[in-house]
Amino acid sequence: NDILFEENTKYDNIIPIKIKGPSGEVQYYQGCYNAEGKCHGPGTWVQNNNIYFGNFCNDEFSGKGLFINPKGDYYFGDWNHNKCNGQGSLVVDGIEAYQGDFKDNKKWGEGIENLKNLDIYYGHFYNGEKNGNGKYIFFEGSAYEGKFNNSKIDGNGKIKFNDGKKYVGEFQNGEITGNGELSYENGVKFKGEYIKEKKQW
Repeated sequence: NDILFEENTKYDNIIPIKIKGPSGEVQYYQGCYNAEGKCHGPGTWVQNNNIYFGNFCNDEFSGKGLFINPKGDYYFGDWNHNKCNGQGSLVVDGIEAYQGDFKDNKKWGEGIENLKNLDIYYGHFYNGEKNGNGKYIFFEGSAYEGKFNNSKIDGNGKIKFNDGKKYVGEFQNGEITGNGELSYENGVKFKGEYIKEKKQW
């Protein structure tokens, strides 16, 4: 309880069960209320097999809380005005997972994302997409570090392939395009312009 609930807070009118439906839907709530009769403090909310367990403020999810949808996907972390805001963890389909910053239900800030294909991304998110600096580790062993734009490798960066090759330079739309240097384990290097991963002679 110390993880979820605020400490040293007074809650009035603790009532076992409340059913409320401002738009005609049936919702169930059990927990604490304030003097105005609004859900306020620790409680549990259920609607259409969606479950929220955590803190409320004036009828809204606020503070720490756990939300589980009917598929079993869940989010645990910070809430504000009924939206994921702050630090949290998200798991989808039991595989894809994200831990980091959220803003208005979107990945926004710094975070770590484990993808369904077992690739891993560490870095910055903006408006739900990988944007800015980040590191992407491919399941087959290659690793990229550099710029991202709308979840695609784009800008300056470097990549080490699983066969030992290395490229440092420009990328566009997920491909090696622009000026850069490709080096092999045997010491051979090619420096110049590339278009769609092909050296321009």
